[in-house]
Amino acid sequence: MLVYSAGSDGKILEWDIEDPNRGYIEIFDDEGINRHVDVSCDDHWLVAGLEDKGIVLLYLKNPNTEKKYFDPHGGTVYDVAFLPDNSGIVSVGVDGP
Repeated sequence: MLVYSAGSDGKILEWDIEDPNRGYIEIFDDEGINRHVDVSCDDHWLVAGLEDKGIVLLYLKNPNTEKKYFDPHGGTVYDVAFLPDNSGIVSVGVDGP
């Protein structure tokens, strides 16, 4: 089973909890603060809310492919999640009411 961690160093790491000796694989590094990550229910996509950079979408089957950035809130995204049926993404950002 794969799990993902994100931190203030800009990295998103993939861990295999069934093989703790494997260590981690760095799948993303943007030298900024990652606020939140979520994985799609089919395990194909990871979305991350970033500090001052909006959202990044990564294809987990080949994380070396081009990352897709978009900025619907004009900056920091505090929370982001896939909808349960993978039909979209919801996010909370700095733009406020």
